[in-house]
Amino acid sequence: MNKRQVENLVRAGAFDCVNPNRRQVFEAVELLVKFAASAQIERASSQVSLFGDDSVAIPLPTLPACEAWSAQEVLQQEFDAIGFYLSSHPLKSHEQTCRKLNIIDWALVESGKVRDGRMKLAGIVTSRRFTTSSKGSKMAFVQMSDASGAYEVTVFSETLAMGRELIESGAPLLVTADVQRWLD
Repeated sequence: MNKRQVENLVRAGAFDCVNPNRRQVFEAVELLVKFAASAQIERASSQVSLFGDDSVAIPLPTLPACEAWSAQEVLQQEFDAIGFYLSSHPLKSHEQTCRKLNIIDWALVESGKVRDGRMKLAGIVTSRRFTTSSKGSKMAFVQMSDASGAYEVTVFSETLAMGRELIESGAPLLVTADVQRWLD
């Protein structure tokens, strides 16, 4: 495995059972990859220690001391590594507020349990793409996700002009949207 593959495994939490401080393991990836390579070379050399053991003991590397990532950083690292939130969702901490504001989960819309029309949705912006319509006006396609799924919001020119800075990737966003289902 190369360094980048190991880094993505660490960011996704693959080594949490060995060391729950993902940042500490992430900061030591280069050291750990070198350690693993030297251990592999040592095993392949078939050398025996002076005391008759089957292998020569290589001292374990010491990991650098550093603070763990915050819960939000852990989630962002997971998303950056594998493209989705694995252990939780960033909106989980806003669950009560979302209920009070009558925010609809995307899964209810997608399943058809909520009718088309105007509704409040909350999500984390995962990506955005700006474009120009055939009439020459600016618009954006914003990919969002909530704890129940991922969806796309189209932002037209007037709304885009008022809130372009709000659609930063990784930012939580509350939108009032007109939901329309397209039939094939």
